[in-house]
Amino acid sequence: MSAEKRVQNWILVIIVLVIAISAPLYKISRGEPAVNQGIDLVGGVDLTLKAGVPEGEEELTQDMMLGAIDIVRNRLDPEGVREIIIQQMGDDRIVVQIPGEDDPERVRDLIGETAILRFIDAGHDQIPAGTRIRFIDPETGEPVQSLTLTQDEPEEEPEPIPEMPGSVVMSEQILFNPVDMVGFVVNPIFQDPENPEALADPEGRFEVSLALEQIPAGTNLAVQTTQNRGSYLVLLRTGVVLAAHEITDPLTRNQISFPGLADEEGFDVAILNQNLEHMQVALMAPPPPVQGSVVEIWDPMAGAQEPEVEEGIPDVVDVSLDQIILTGDDFANAEVRFNQIGQPTIGFEFKAGGREVFGRHTATHVQQFLAIALDDIIISCPVIREPILHGRGVIEGSFTQQEAGDLVVQLDSGRLPVKLTVIENRTVGPTLGAKSIAESKRAAVLGAVLILLFMLIYYRLPGLAANIALLYYAVVFFGALAVLNATLTLPGIAGFILSVGMAVDANVIIFERLKEELKTGKTFRSAVEAAFKRAFLAIFDANVTTLITALVLYNLGTGPIKGFAVTLSLGILVSMFSALVFTRLLLETALGSKAIQKYAWFGVKEKDVAGIGTGGDVS
Repeated sequence: MSAEKRVQNWILVIIVLVIAISAPLYKISRGEPAVNQGIDLVGGVDLTLKAGVPEGEEELTQDMMLGAIDIVRNRLDPEGVREIIIQQMGDDRIVVQIPGEDDPERVRDLIGETAILRFIDAGHDQIPAGTRIRFIDPETGEPVQSLTLTQDEPEEEPEPIPEMPGSVVMSEQILFNPVDMVGFVVNPIFQDPENPEALADPEGRFEVSLALEQIPAGTNLAVQTTQNRGSYLVLLRTGVVLAAHEITDPLTRNQISFPGLADEEGFDVAILNQNLEHMQVALMAPPPPVQGSVVEIWDPMAGAQEPEVEEGIPDVVDVSLDQIILTGDDFANAEVRFNQIGQPTIGFEFKAGGREVFGRHTATHVQQFLAIALDDIIISCPVIREPILHGRGVIEGSFTQQEAGDLVVQLDSGRLPVKLTVIENRTVGPTLGAKSIAESKRAAVLGAVLILLFMLIYYRLPGLAANIALLYYAVVFFGALAVLNATLTLPGIAGFILSVGMAVDANVIIFERLKEELKTGKTFRSAVEAAFKRAFLAIFDANVTTLITALVLYNLGTGPIKGFAVTLSLGILVSMFSALVFTRLLLETALGSKAIQKYAWFGVKEKDVAGIGTGGDVS
């Protein structure tokens, strides 16, 4: 191997090692396990689902069951790297085992026939978020039970989304419009606000303030905050609450700080300034409206009656079926996005037909409300401010990032072909038990020590290089599991152990060939090069045949068999790299020292070397 090639391989080895170490450390820093473990090691959620005969069908078919299994798998493991066991049991049951999961209710919601989004024409009446819907047949005026999902499970009353209904303010309560604003600025938080020269907060926190024109906005700010202590200055963007400032003292710096505005992940002050023309600041009495709620501005000069604000959330609202405009079935795709203050939202795009329907409706219903319902619960009811003709939009609601991600998975995975009912729902503990796991660890450590000692004693310097390469192999293997977010099960551990044996076997083949080459009288460097070259075919053939077997097991097997196949395949690839590249690099680097070029270091006796006079020379 040339010096240039050796340097390139060292760079590759180091890059792989850095990635393998960084991935687990990154996951640990986020509070996640470095490597996910299977249900047989750490326990998890065990569900049994019963499939019902779809409406209009006489019986369940195998195609229906296979379709349901595929959709359940896509919902629980969209990336395809978790070791989730999903198996059909009998004619109408599906068993689901999810290792490491401790929230069976979330899994149940994610699997179930939910995530039916409906876009509803609400007319001029805004329906508060959290309101339950009762769908009405427009011809008979009777409730449609099949669309009201809560009728199926009356014992589980869903809690309304904790969001305050829309508020109403008088036009004179709007203190500042875009013409009064200079822009948003970011200021560090000081330990002593009264002393500008005090040290900044040691955690590096900062606050976002809205800077106002000095005259007359600045004067008005000082007057209003002096007279209205205890009230709130509320920042609005097109009528939606972004943040609120509690007035405790007069503000005389022509700036209004909005605590919490910069706390969300993904905050960018540039985005706020780009939307400055849509901003307003209103003076509101306590309590302040909830962030993300809608504020309706009432102008008494418009001649209409002042709207009444309904207190609380109504128990149920009747919605006629002909008010439903589109459903989630019209989606082309959905994804999690974040708004300008870092709150998770759901971006969506309609298919061609849905795009046309949505465009026509929004064009003819400007300044009216469009209710968005998940199953039979309103999650958002924005006002249509302008026609949406491109078929793309964003659903904003009181979502956490996990809730938004789960909803996107359900929307993208499609509707279940059958109704699935959970008939058994339990959280299980490790089947091996803590004692068995501890004994397995001791056995693994003892076996590893014996292998390392054997390689070191029998093969000397090459054995030492092999031991280092095996440690490198183990680090890279588990780093690869972390990168792939794969799950390690008991069969997976068996696949790892088998691949370790194959890695040792590859080194044994190379070192035995190395001894033979040295005995022919070749120089050390020539012997190393010849040994790796001639051993490559034997190692390659053995590993490829095993890899083919692993691929067959993965394609035809399920559950634990797939876990065994995945870890075995990964172990084979990593072991070939460590044996053929890393071990060779270690040997060739060590041969750079003349003190190492002795037959005793390679387990070869000088009397067995042909032409001993030249065998030890360096070329």
